[in-house]
Amino acid sequence: MKKQQIKNTKKAEFEIKDIFQHILKHQLWYILTLTIILLGITLGMTSQGDSVTLIGSETYYHLNEAKNLGWRNFQYAPLSIVLLLPDIVLQSLPFLLSIIFVTALYFASLYISITDKFRYLFFLFLVTSPVFLFRANTLSSQMFLIILICTGFVFMKKGYQRLSLTSFILVTFIDTFSTILLLGLLYLYLHSKKKIQEYMKFYGVLLGGIAIIQAVIFRRPFILGPFQQDPSLLRLFSDLGSVSGLSVFIILLAAVGISVLWKKKAELEQYLLLVLLTLTYILNQAILLTLTIILLYFATAGLLKISERPWEIKNLKAFTIFLLVLGILFSATTYLERIGNVGPTVEDIKVLNWIKDNTPQDAIIFSSPEYATQINFFAEREAYASLHENLKSEKISKEILTSLYVTEAFPLLEKSKVSYIYIPKRMREDLPTEQGLIYLLQNERFKFIRSYGQSEVWAFK
Repeated sequence: MKKQQIKNTKKAEFEIKDIFQHILKHQLWYILTLTIILLGITLGMTSQGDSVTLIGSETYYHLNEAKNLGWRNFQYAPLSIVLLLPDIVLQSLPFLLSIIFVTALYFASLYISITDKFRYLFFLFLVTSPVFLFRANTLSSQMFLIILICTGFVFMKKGYQRLSLTSFILVTFIDTFSTILLLGLLYLYLHSKKKIQEYMKFYGVLLGGIAIIQAVIFRRPFILGPFQQDPSLLRLFSDLGSVSGLSVFIILLAAVGISVLWKKKAELEQYLLLVLLTLTYILNQAILLTLTIILLYFATAGLLKISERPWEIKNLKAFTIFLLVLGILFSATTYLERIGNVGPTVEDIKVLNWIKDNTPQDAIIFSSPEYATQINFFAEREAYASLHENLKSEKISKEILTSLYVTEAFPLLEKSKVSYIYIPKRMREDLPTEQGLIYLLQNERFKFIRSYGQSEVWAFK
């Protein structure tokens, strides 16, 4: 009887191994299938809530640039054509970019010396991360950057030099930091192939020269963004309520991975890249997606170390891994419940359209800086402050939002020539009602003029 049980157990183990090997062999299709399922869930969540399909402030920054096409932002010409097509095309664009992003990153990873198991776990972490799920519903410049870099290196490895160079040149149209990051990656790659002297000078002069022209003549920013107002630490952890970020358990695994690879004397370049991206993230949180990729690399190494290391108590090992996986899945599922509240909502858009139709074209609209791009795109009016342009106006905006007395707020509003105040649903939920701007709206100089749902517009006389 025992022999039969042992035989059945071994047979079951072999069957599980065969299934796992099949998954590893065809992992791209399984990863893409999971990605599509998760994107479908996020779409369902936004539909069940009151948000529209395209969410996030960055999305409407790009759409506004495409809507107001000129010689300085000519790179938005393809997107401006999309705006002329049926709405379904624009709504499908983030979905298509997400699939291309995962595919491009996967094929680029094939040229890195990692095991199939490592690659599979990395992509599982990636497609279930709140960072990816959020950007999969937006038009993200960082996602586009990674697509261009990955396709450029894949074309280079396959010998399609012209296509590779075209991808790299397109990177310079995003921002200056993207070019610096690309040149750094090119240096690391060419150094590993011992071709620094042969090619690096060419790439440095060409890409660096184009980036300088872009910055000086076309006024490309050093880093495009930020587009969210969360503090750096809060935005990094999705478990703390951020609209993006990573699970705390992923950060813990990344710490384990950093320690493990350091002991193995892994290449120093990995750590230099981590330090560079971390410092840049502190300055501008817009590069979170790029930082996430290197953090997930270390997190995957950390999980494999925990799973492959011999434990004296096997049940404790299994329980630890189970808790880690459960924590990561919990972060993903709780985030999926929150993504429908990101906005803009249908009511927000109705209010902004009302502003467009019923206010002077030179009216200045005050709101929280993160809603500036939505004001620009839907209302076609100037927003007083935005997160990615005037730092002085952003500072004054915070002072107005937190003012305790009208003697503090009124001079700032008058000096800023603000005539209307836009309060979307999420802004009202985030601000305190017993102090600050929401409380001061009771003053007679503020006049309520329109609302849809919980989104409002007030006049300031």
